[in-house]
Amino acid sequence: MLADAGVTIPAISTSRRSVLDAEHGEEYLAYSHRLLDVAAELDVKMISFGFFRDLTQAQQKALWFWLVDGYTDPDDAQVRARAASLIRELAEHARQNGQEITLEMYEDTYVGTCDSAVAFLEEVNHEACGLNPDLGNFIRLHRPIEPVQSMLDKVLPHANYWHVKNYLRDEDPATSTVMTFPVPMDHGLINYRSAIRQALDLGYQGAFLCEHYGSDGLGVCARNREYIRGILPGALDRRPGDGQMTGLPPLIAVSLKMYLGVAATLTWVADVAEVGSRLEPGATIELAVLPTFPLLGSTVKMLAGTGIRWGAQDVAASPDGAQTGEVSVEVLANLGCRYVEVGHVERRRLSGEDDAMVAAKVTQVVGAGLVRLYCLGEAACGTPRRLRRPVWDTSRRCSTSPPGTRCSSRTSGRGRSAPTRLPLPSTSPASANTCERNSTRVPAGPAFSRAVAPEPERTSGQSPIASLTSSKEYS
Repeated sequence: MLADAGVTIPAISTSRRSVLDAEHGEEYLAYSHRLLDVAAELDVKMISFGFFRDLTQAQQKALWFWLVDGYTDPDDAQVRARAASLIRELAEHARQNGQEITLEMYEDTYVGTCDSAVAFLEEVNHEACGLNPDLGNFIRLHRPIEPVQSMLDKVLPHANYWHVKNYLRDEDPATSTVMTFPVPMDHGLINYRSAIRQALDLGYQGAFLCEHYGSDGLGVCARNREYIRGILPGALDRRPGDGQMTGLPPLIAVSLKMYLGVAATLTWVADVAEVGSRLEPGATIELAVLPTFPLLGSTVKMLAGTGIRWGAQDVAASPDGAQTGEVSVEVLANLGCRYVEVGHVERRRLSGEDDAMVAAKVTQVVGAGLVRLYCLGEAACGTPRRLRRPVWDTSRRCSTSPPGTRCSSRTSGRGRSAPTRLPLPSTSPASANTCERNSTRVPAGPAFSRAVAPEPERTSGQSPIASLTSSKEYS
């Protein structure tokens, strides 16, 4: 059923079934082994375990359960050694199934501080076992904590799966009072934009599970999911490599420029949305629309959930300030934009943008974690008379290009359509018309930005983009 729906499950998380539980430990150990086998049947490659136990009665009565102390793993070398042995047993079972396990970091357990978690992982000493660096479990506590960056530096090199949530934290040194509140990921103490980039730089390839306590938890998790999706393209662009773009599929992005009015734009976007609904699951190409600024909000609503992404035709060179008519990258990020076009010939010719201005805009885009569509302008360009309605070609690729634009494809040896890598024109940058996404450039026609990237290298781990999940929801 999952395969028919084009859905995969990147991970399964257990909760409050510690194999050290005094009353149910043996039962929970057997449960954990059964779960590994069931997960293998579903092709789930990651299972998260932990030592945290059922909530006490006092915790159940509290407004926030983490404000009341729960069970604590004993400071006993023999018990700790047994715990490491049981986790090693589960890790070996996972390895035989072609899986990995991860240990959720949780206060007052053997993985209840960063130092203890890393030390315990070394005691387990198994290649199929890593850490789930759920640091939100620590920063919400009304007790002293070590600096967040220090925690990240210690545990991210060992992370293979990640529960993400955030909290505001206020500390009054005069009274030693601590106050914490659950908030969306971009509002709390942990700078997840920086943390995710650091993790990816260290080679992280696991999934993210969004969590939130209180209020509209599902809605906040959906918002957090989009926040992560906005970070990943730019973060993947930063990863060490051979200079080629990694982790992003080939892209066809259509800029509507200023050709269409309100009604015509909405009609055209509706047609594109209908195409998006017919995209096959796991499509190896990404489509995006870049409307005019006033219609960006309407475009977001029409394309949300269709598989078609959206972006902006331009961005301000500064983060904020008295700049009439400009739109900041923060606004674009909040609208869920993934792509931003910068450096187009028309901006250079009509608005006098120079290399310094374009560089400032690129800095804004990359700093916000969005993907730049960097254009090298041409001296003149054609003007399409109208935009075609989107149609399917014989290779089931989407064709949304205006008349007069170029979009080539070829069929690979494996029998599916693949983008043609067109060479750079033998002209100077001032007269070339190309679009650059990261370091890969191909020619593009007027009003049509087309960026091609090599296929991401497949590894045994899940792709961070393909594996993105939210609470109780897989996508």
